[in-house]
Amino acid sequence: MTVVANALDNVQARRYVDQRCVENKIPLFESGTLGPKGNTQVIIPYKTESYGSKSDPVEDGEIPHCTLKMFPEETLHCVEWARDIFGKKFSLQPKALIKILDKNFKPEKDDIKTLNESLVMIKKAPSAFDDCIHYAITKFYKYFRDDVSQLMYTYPKDAKTKNGEPFWKLPKRPPTAI
Repeated sequence: MTVVANALDNVQARRYVDQRCVENKIPLFESGTLGPKGNTQVIIPYKTESYGSKSDPVEDGEIPHCTLKMFPEETLHCVEWARDIFGKKFSLQPKALIKILDKNFKPEKDDIKTLNESLVMIKKAPSAFDDCIHYAITKFYKYFRDDVSQLMYTYPKDAKTKNGEPFWKLPKRPPTAI
């Protein structure tokens, strides 16, 4: 190898790769995420600072996106997950739709996804109270039955990690589909 690029989801793994790259004098392109935030660092052994030589800044209240989406272990994780979904559905998407409906709107390359989401919102707009109920039931089943069933299919209760340990061990608990 002449260079290593990583995209790891935990500090322990990042430090391990960093240590191995420094020991073997291999440049490392380190990238990491914390929710929607991202960072990168180019590490050239014995010329630049390595990942392990400093700590990530501690930011209170920041929970990794993968934890929120797949394995919320604490009540706070569940609250943040719900708040994130609520914010997208009832704040970000409506604001984007209002922006697009503005007569002075001039779409840019980055607006394609927003345009598509707005078109879907317009097409699915409720015309009666029963439509709202149907939407709520559909979302409830998606989040609390279908997504949970898919997760349990991917990681059954008897699943093992690469080390042979149970995948579902505290604090991670297997969910139950409703």
